[in-house]
Amino acid sequence: MAERYQITGSSSAEISASVETGVRTGALAPGDTLPAVRALAAELAVSPATVARAYQELRQRGLVATAGPRYFGFVVGGASPAATAADMLAVGWDQLAFNAVTSPAAVAAETAAGTWLKDLLGIPA
Repeated sequence: MAERYQITGSSSAEISASVETGVRTGALAPGDTLPAVRALAAELAVSPATVARAYQELRQRGLVATAGPRYFGFVVGGASPAATAADMLAVGWDQLAFNAVTSPAAVAAETAAGTWLKDLLGIPA
C-alpha cells in the first residue's frame, strides 16, 4: 500500500498550499481522497474550521471537490469545470446507488444526467 501524502500547515493558507503542492507534483492524484476535516485538524493540531477554510479555498480554485453527508474532499480529475462536474456527478451516483433502490424514475434521471455529461464533455454517443 502506498504511503499517504503528508499534508502540513498551521493556517488555512499553509494547508491549502501543501495540498496544492501535492497535486502539482503528482503526489496527490485525481481521485485521491483527502482526510476528513476533523481527522486532519487533529493530526495538524489546528481547529476544524482552519481545515474547512483550506478545503473551501481549494474547492473554489478547482483543485478539489467535496461531497457526501460528511465533509471530505478528493482531488479532482483536472482543474476544468467539466472534470469537476464529472467527478462530483460520479460521487453523487455512487451515493445514490448505495442508498436507493433502482426505480424507473432513478433510471430516467441517470440516463438524462449521462446524456448531459456526454454532451458537456463532447463524448460521442
